[in-house]
Amino acid sequence: MDKPQSLTVKFKFRNEDLERIDQLEENLENAISYRNVGKYEGYELNNTQDTGVFIMSAADGNQLYKTIRPILQESDFLQEIRIEVTSGSVEEGTLEVIEYPV
Repeated sequence: MDKPQSLTVKFKFRNEDLERIDQLEENLENAISYRNVGKYEGYELNNTQDTGVFIMSAADGNQLYKTIRPILQESDFLQEIRIEVTSGSVEEGTLEVIEYPV
């Protein structure tokens, strides 16, 4: 069985949008669970609370991406969104990172 792929969504936001980030987190988690395409791991914000990252994993990162993309497109308060799917490992020399458009 292949190792799960990691999907990260890096973004910038305004500090006053913290509640909207919590709502977006709930929407992402519900969509991923409903479609059974992976696992929502959570999100992290930097110390100044102006950039963050949503963290997810799935057997098929492409399917997870297709599930969350429409939700992210509707999230007009996020800026400079970057979606990356990572698979493989550095140790094995198989690391692959694919960046997807929003």
